[in-house]
Amino acid sequence: MLSYIAPHPCFGCGILGQLLCDNCKYDIISEPFVGCVVCGSAFKRHGCLLHQIPFQRSFVVGPRSGALQLLIGSYKFRFTRGAAHDLVQLLDLTVPRLPINAVLVPIPTALGHIRERGYDHLAILGKLFAKKRDIAFTEVLRRHHNETQHSQTKQGRIKLAEAAFSVSGVLDPDFTYIVFDDIMTTGATVSEAALRLYEAGARTVWLIIIARQLLDSPPDIC
Repeated sequence: MLSYIAPHPCFGCGILGQLLCDNCKYDIISEPFVGCVVCGSAFKRHGCLLHQIPFQRSFVVGPRSGALQLLIGSYKFRFTRGAAHDLVQLLDLTVPRLPINAVLVPIPTALGHIRERGYDHLAILGKLFAKKRDIAFTEVLRRHHNETQHSQTKQGRIKLAEAAFSVSGVLDPDFTYIVFDDIMTTGATVSEAALRLYEAGARTVWLIIIARQLLDSPPDIC
């Protein structure tokens, strides 16, 4: 009802009526992120020679900037839960067809953030996207601490990630496990999660993230 009384302006162009209008969605997906998912080098699609990553394939909606940055930030920090549907649509428009044996595995959200927001933002996105693509969704990763990485240096992020996760149970090696996160900076978190999946029996691990950012990028709105 509130959307009819006080419609939200588009995060991209400001036109009233939608969080992200169709034109601005097209602007985002028409210039997809390409290159090394770690450093941005255009020489290799998933990881360049200097940054070997533990993923056979990786998919990124776009860089964390402009309308995409505002949409993610509003969803995570300003309780704009309706933004989840726009983010899932961007994922659906960006990510190609997935294997029928694909299993989406979200990075576990820190409990403090779930309590603060009142919802697990990444689990909601993952479930919506998995349902849209008719693939499995499992929260098999377990987080061992609730320290967050947004204020950490590169080395600090790597150190936190090394002891962050474990996997509950043994994984079926015939499935394609897809690590899912909203924002990737150094790649330490998603890489450690992938290594834990391999240790638990996975043979094929892919990566899907919504936005890639650099450590010196401006902070999200909060």
